[in-house]
Amino acid sequence: MPVIVRLHISFVNGRLNSETFKDMPHLDFDEMGLLVDFITKCQLGDALPGRNKRSWVNGSGIGIPGGDGYRAANVWHYHAGPHIETGRHGTKNIRHENLGPMTSPAVIHYTWRGVMQKELIVLGFSPCHKPFPAYSDKKNAVRNRSRLGGVYGDDVLIDASEFCEA
Repeated sequence: MPVIVRLHISFVNGRLNSETFKDMPHLDFDEMGLLVDFITKCQLGDALPGRNKRSWVNGSGIGIPGGDGYRAANVWHYHAGPHIETGRHGTKNIRHENLGPMTSPAVIHYTWRGVMQKELIVLGFSPCHKPFPAYSDKKNAVRNRSRLGGVYGDDVLIDASEFCEA
């Protein structure tokens, strides 16, 4: 089932450029390709090959100590590739959690606007998500861009269709 994809304005216009977080202006060609592929598949409601999970649980679905902030803001992340393992362990579509083995260093951090899962908001891109940033870290871009209950004003969101067409 397709979703509307929005990009957080701080991700689109940001200055972050590290292994932990990179904003769009600093994504290289391959990283931008991973992001566009993710957005396009979400917009079309297509299956995604990588692991897709809630950011407050580990690969076995067990809560991570200190993950309460991620849970409160309903932050998820998708392993965008290139994938370390291969196989048929994909995600049916972005609304489904997949704890399968298709991991990658690069992840896309996202959340949902409101509770209906009609609009997905890309919060950030991590070229290498290990170590995974603690939500409590004041330099955590995901923390700074996430909102409890998915309450976002239109002034901080950009339609992803401006960057890629499904």
